[in-house]
Amino acid sequence: MDYLTEEERFVIYCIYFYGYTVKMISLIRPLSIYKIYNIKARALRKIKKKTYAFIR
Repeated sequence: MDYLTEEERFVIYCIYFYGYTVKMISLIRPLSIYKIYNIKARALRKIKKKTYAFIR
């Protein structure tokens, strides 16, 4: 997970490890809901790309 930016890592940890919703993250950090969804999608693309590169 060291290839993710701090913002991406925070969003992924909050959603998948802590079980927070996007609305809860927007209350914690001053980010809009659309920006959080964008960060989440970008981080998941990076994770998917690194995972498939590792499997090959």
